Amino acid sequence: MCLDGIKTGIVLPNYLFHALSFRNVSDAVSGSAQPQITRTSLRHVRFPMPSMPEQEAIACILDVVDTAIERTSLMIDEAKELKHAIVQDFFYAALGVTAYADRPVQKLPAGWFLHTTDSLLVTDPKNGVSPKASSQPPGVPTFSIAAIRDGRLDLSTDSNLKYTEVPEKVTEKFTLNIGDVLIVRGNANPDLVGKACMVKDFPEGCIYPDITKRVVFRTEGENTITPEYAVLAWNHPVVHNQILRRAKTSNGTLKINNRDVKQIIIPVPPPRKQETIVDLVVAAEAKTDALICKLKALEQLKRSLMHDLLTGTVRVNPALFKEIFPL
Repeated sequence: MCLDGIKTGIVLPNYLFHALSFRNVSDAVSGSAQPQITRTSLRHVRFPMPSMPEQEAIACILDVVDTAIERTSLMIDEAKELKHAIVQDFFYAALGVTAYADRPVQKLPAGWFLHTTDSLLVTDPKNGVSPKASSQPPGVPTFSIAAIRDGRLDLSTDSNLKYTEVPEKVTEKFTLNIGDVLIVRGNANPDLVGKACMVKDFPEGCIYPDITKRVVFRTEGENTITPEYAVLAWNHPVVHNQILRRAKTSNGTLKINNRDVKQIIIPVPPPRKQETIVDLVVAAEAKTDALICKLKALEQLKRSLMHDLLTGTVRVNPALFKEIFPL
């Protein structure tokens, strides 16, 4: 059945909407490098046309899934906003409302200090290595800059992984360790340059690329800071704005060097406070992650339902549907 059927009133609007969403309408247009969807091309889109009651049932099922997807997306936004508010309140309560940690507008709470990054590091920051890489094995695993997002190193996505052939000595020198912190040393996007991530999970023998710096924070002795808190503070505007003040442009790319990194001021609370804010953020992130998994499952469910219901692979009994789910 083609779209001419809509003229005779045998297509429900909601069913038509889902049917057109499922079909690639541009496939009905030929002979154009940039297809234009027109009234004529729409009339030639074809899809199964069940009875009106079955259309109603199918549209209702897909509408319910759409609603669940919309609500879950909203909950994800709310969870992200909660994390943002938690971190914002934490730093503003200590520093006052300021754009820079090195310029607090109030006296720091007891136990808080402003430390240069240099005083918190075990060794100098170390740039990675970036020999020619491939998207497929064999080789030593490494990764693209896209793997660093929201304070995390995400190597669960194949597209983020790269593979390179390097001598064993190079591998040993640049192999990642759990607890490492990586800082993006250059990017054309100001929001990404200087951002940090925590290293937790990675393929065995993975090395870090030259576009990043590895920093190791001191966790014992004086001037200690946990890597988890260091990443949280480093990525917050009160620290990141300092980075942007120092970043220099090179061929359209903003870059920071070791001197820049070591001179950045980080607000450091007592160890217990560091643990508390990290725990709160981890809880908010866990909620976000769970909701994202739910959203992906709902989207997959919708794709499956659209395929089954809008191709006629699975038929819906309207009478039984209405009995179970009154419309």
